[in-house]
Amino acid sequence: MIFRSSLIAIVLAVLSACPSQARAHGAYHDVVEDIARKLVITPNDAGLRFKLACAHQEHGEWELALIECERVRRLSSGEHEVELIEGMALAEGGLHEAAKSVLDALLAKQPRHALALAQRGKVLLKLGKRVEAQKDFEEALKLDSHAPSAWWLEAAKAGNAVEVLRKALRAHPDDPELLAASLDAELKAGNADQALRCVDVLQKIAPRAEPWMARRAEVLTTAGRKAEAREAWAALHRHLLSLPHLERGSPLLAGVLAQTQQALGIAAPAVVVAPPAPSPHP
Repeated sequence: MIFRSSLIAIVLAVLSACPSQARAHGAYHDVVEDIARKLVITPNDAGLRFKLACAHQEHGEWELALIECERVRRLSSGEHEVELIEGMALAEGGLHEAAKSVLDALLAKQPRHALALAQRGKVLLKLGKRVEAQKDFEEALKLDSHAPSAWWLEAAKAGNAVEVLRKALRAHPDDPELLAASLDAELKAGNADQALRCVDVLQKIAPRAEPWMARRAEVLTTAGRKAEAREAWAALHRHLLSLPHLERGSPLLAGVLAQTQQALGIAAPAVVVAPPAPSPHP
């Protein structure tokens, strides 16, 4: 989970020490062990307990996160935003109704809490409440001008995928996940030209252009633009044959070449099988 500016200052301060590290298995345990050593000295330190809850939640240890959240609640007077971590942990554990209740309580107090809105939107999607989820995502995205691409992807699931993803790409024009999602949404809506624009950008930013050259030809084929599709396949075929043999023979490009030959109706070269070695004994 990516934490953004919508989180209040105290949560930002606490999470800055652990969320980016907790994703790595070893780093997570390092964080937990460091906090555990400090808690031996000050076991009633609510700030440390909250930091531990954040680390557990970030690593997917939702049950441990809930235990620490309850300890924080008993030790503090409300200065730590326990409801947010609890809601996220409950959602991680699949307890979506409970997660919604916790996030509802938080948003009743802080209705402009962008991250809580985005989290509740995800929960509402899991509960099949798409209209409510769409409203939460729309509000969250308005409130946070630096919203992560993950929010946009979730918002697209709630409804108006084409419109949502076009807005998302204005904020994150080179995000591969958003481009791929937008490509699928535009194709589903029958917007071939817009889908091709997504392919063009993906081709430019991808490590290898050839798979996206093939995707362009596929999009043209799907759109019924047969002459353009055949020229795209032919151009890709010429490009592949111009590459050094070893490069063209890599598993990735060999697969693209086979796809291209099939699209053009070109028979693949016969596999040359070496004759068996003569027996050393007559």
